[in-house]
Amino acid sequence: MEELYKNYLVALGKVEAQINDLGYVQIRGEGKAAFIYASTDTRAIELSKTDKGIWVEFWDGSNEPPEFDKTFTSYETAVKAIRDWLIVD
Repeated sequence: MEELYKNYLVALGKVEAQINDLGYVQIRGEGKAAFIYASTDTRAIELSKTDKGIWVEFWDGSNEPPEFDKTFTSYETAVKAIRDWLIVD
């Protein structure tokens, strides 16, 4: 179990590096509750790991609740969706 936790933190660091150029990106929370928060002037995301995969909430402005959420099967597909969401023309 500890190895899975270490792998999760490594994965969060890799995701952070892949979206860091888009705006404000930070790993928040501690331990197994760690997650990524990323935002631009108009949109934001929160990414965490669940038993079902990589869960991302997509926020538009300061609206509550999030516009939508989605579970991804890989970090690569999650990063693509995050980049598409945060980069607004």
